[in-house]
Amino acid sequence: MLMRSAPNAQALKEADPVGLVRGGENRRRGQIIVVFTTHAETVAALKLASRLSANLGKRPQVLMLYDVPYTLPLEERALPEGFFENQLRTLKRDSPQEVSLRICLCRHPGQILRQVLPSDALIVIGGKKRWWPTRERRLASSLRKAGYEVVFAESR
Repeated sequence: MLMRSAPNAQALKEADPVGLVRGGENRRRGQIIVVFTTHAETVAALKLASRLSANLGKRPQVLMLYDVPYTLPLEERALPEGFFENQLRTLKRDSPQEVSLRICLCRHPGQILRQVLPSDALIVIGGKKRWWPTRERRLASSLRKAGYEVVFAESR
């Protein structure tokens, strides 16, 4: 019996490197949300999110926050035609599984993020490994302080 449970524990550790799937937690967990940072970092976060989603039975969603300058109204298009469609196309091409993209046009991305994230969501943020605190690490830290469960995916 012990021999049979050891490989399962190792398989769980490989598929769930941060230890999020334990005794029934997957039933209470909400969505898996990947916060868009850069393309490469978001793809790294999506790879981790897809491994976690296989264990949790959820499909990850990418949340892209676009900061609209104060000189423009929120309703006015500030980007070239097809910008968001191109972002989604490249994410779908590089992602290990199907993704959906949610776009929020806002003035203060840090403030609006806490308003649009569900409290029971698992947040995945990608970023580069650095010895100094990066923008992505500070975002992950502030979300943890706000009570969210955040996983950081390091990209190369």
